[in-house]
Amino acid sequence: MKSVCLVSAICGLLTITLVFCPGFVLAQAADKNPDLWKACVAGSASDVERLLNEGADANGRDPESRTPVMLAALNGRLDVLQLLLDRGAYLKRADNQGRTALIWASIQGHEKAVEVLLDEGAVPDIHDNHGSTALMWAAIKGKEAVAKVLITRGANVNVLDKDGRTALMLAAFGGNVNIVKMLLDGGADVQIKDSGGSTAYDYAAKKGHQKIKELLPKPAK
Repeated sequence: MKSVCLVSAICGLLTITLVFCPGFVLAQAADKNPDLWKACVAGSASDVERLLNEGADANGRDPESRTPVMLAALNGRLDVLQLLLDRGAYLKRADNQGRTALIWASIQGHEKAVEVLLDEGAVPDIHDNHGSTALMWAAIKGKEAVAKVLITRGANVNVLDKDGRTALMLAAFGGNVNIVKMLLDGGADVQIKDSGGSTAYDYAAKKGHQKIKELLPKPAK
């Protein structure tokens, strides 16, 4: 009889905690978030699944406002990324720098992660706080495989950043010949000028990239 009463008392206490102290339950779940972030970086899908089952927030943000999906994407953790998406994690949110999971995957050159995110509905032409898109980052960083995926999947090759620069200008500045060719084949406009009046040719000329200069028309004076 005492055992029955003890169990009833415990159940009653749990009920009171859940009903009247929801903050207690949320705090316990929030305590799991730092472990979730670490597991996403490490690529441990089993740990991520366990932590989610224990109440960790699939959309909880780290101190830089990055979500688990962003952390998995920027580290190229495909299993973790797919698990998070299957568990309802949001992929279109941005961090303190305005960067989405797609932008982070593009910066780091993880083309498979880029493909997964695009398959799940990521928008390729979202700008970060600097006005840069995923394709622009791929262009300046020389991530050829990522650039190819983005262009093939419909990224806008002529979108402008805050300084009026295009992905073609950034690729020309970085000396990325293959990406320049991809962009040209994808319809990049060689006549666009940035806010200072420079074209992609001018960007290549400033850095002495002769091969790229030969691919681009010299602007008329």
